Amino acid sequence: YNNQVRATAFCSDYAASQQWEDALRQCDVALDINPEATTTRFLRSQLLRELDRNSESLEEAVRVLGADPFHEGALQLAGYLATVEGDAEGGRGYYRLYLDINPGNVTIRMRIAYEQAQAGDPVGAMEFITVGLEVDPENADLNEQFGNFAFTAASDAQTAFEMTTPGAEG
Repeated sequence: YNNQVRATAFCSDYAASQQWEDALRQCDVALDINPEATTTRFLRSQLLRELDRNSESLEEAVRVLGADPFHEGALQLAGYLATVEGDAEGGRGYYRLYLDINPGNVTIRMRIAYEQAQAGDPVGAMEFITVGLEVDPENADLNEQFGNFAFTAASDAQTAFEMTTPGAEG
């Protein structure tokens, strides 16, 4: 137990100083001792994300969710990573589960929509904002963010159209 706690503390310390590889090694030591340590496994998932090892990071986040289906950080990370890895619908699913935990929180909804758009899914971001607008249709921030995502989605669609249709430029 003491070795696991020590390794987890070192993992956290190295992560705080952005020494990702050293942190990962220490998390692995802690997980060798206790593979069910959800907090350490989530930290490992975040470290893998920092190292641009997104598919491994997603696997770890999913393992965390297997142990704790309501782990808010893992739901958000899995939503982002699934989208980055090309699974927009999977990403939306994780974000929906997260928002089921906090359905009325407009700030969280806007942050998740922003993350979804940054990960390459502005249409999914619009979906999350739409639900917020159903609750608070006069919210200026939600309306502005929806408009920004709609513009990005339209621009992406135009670019995709031009790339697939000969002579469609301009």
